[in-house]
Amino acid sequence: ELCTLTLLITGSHSLAPAPIRWTVNPLHRVSAGASPLVYRIPARAGALLSTPESKAEAGEIMSDDPLVLRLEAECAQLNGANWNKDVGLTQLLNPSKVVNLEKDIDALRASLAAPDLDSAVREEIIDQIAKKEFKKSNEMRGVMRDWLKAVFVGQSVLSVAICGLVSYDALPFLPNLDLAVRVLGFWGIWLFTIPSLRSRKPGGVWGMSNAEKNALDIAFLVTPLANLLAPFATKNPPDIFWLNMVVLSACYAYSFTVSPQESSGASADASLPKPIKFVLTALDFGAGRERGAPAVVREEMEMLKRKAREEAGNAAGEKELDE
Repeated sequence: ELCTLTLLITGSHSLAPAPIRWTVNPLHRVSAGASPLVYRIPARAGALLSTPESKAEAGEIMSDDPLVLRLEAECAQLNGANWNKDVGLTQLLNPSKVVNLEKDIDALRASLAAPDLDSAVREEIIDQIAKKEFKKSNEMRGVMRDWLKAVFVGQSVLSVAICGLVSYDALPFLPNLDLAVRVLGFWGIWLFTIPSLRSRKPGGVWGMSNAEKNALDIAFLVTPLANLLAPFATKNPPDIFWLNMVVLSACYAYSFTVSPQESSGASADASLPKPIKFVLTALDFGAGRERGAPAVVREEMEMLKRKAREEAGNAAGEKELDE
């Protein structure tokens, strides 16, 4: 659809092909930055023990939260030398699932405190806890290795080379490319290069830093605008391809030099307008970027514990009245 729109702008109506649907779903990672880090946890579709207070939307949880520290200690024990203590949960392939499983396990354990709990229900809860513990253990072993990060970097470099050749109509053995294909050449920076770079987890030689993450976030939002506006100035695909490269380089230069302090995880996201934050959150949702809610986690668990204590007290009071 974007390619067709660009062709319409350039005036090549007769060459416009049928609309093409492109799905961009890169894996987004939160880089290590100033301490404490901030994680976001997307709202779950449901919970075993749901209450009106627990149905909160995505919040924030700090990296020094007891729940996070407990999970990091378990991950370090499971992964050994493959675990980077300086990066924390952000190096997991799906940190959100780990945090949500831990929250569910804590909620289930809190429900066991009820003194009048039926034995069959208790056994069912214990069985659910065991299943979730098993799932959590498997997810905790999902750490992105350096070789995979290097693959993503190599993939992005290769995409730049191929997109450049397509834009210049210089692909070997494929001369005289259609204009629609050459348009895809400069759109490829947004479709393939940036998502490949954003797919890396932090840490290691090939990991993505906070500054690079900020640069790629900006580039992901700016390059489509450049591709849509550039045809008003030039209709030459190589020129627009190099414009994309200049935009990407400028975003890196800004994040690494002009605003290095503002590129640290939570502070960088907090400074963005709400529409932009919504776009980036939607982009990262399917990739497992999980940042949770510090207050939400603690308040939810405390609320469940208070409710269990209150129910236990009420049950004891009713027994005394009956006696």
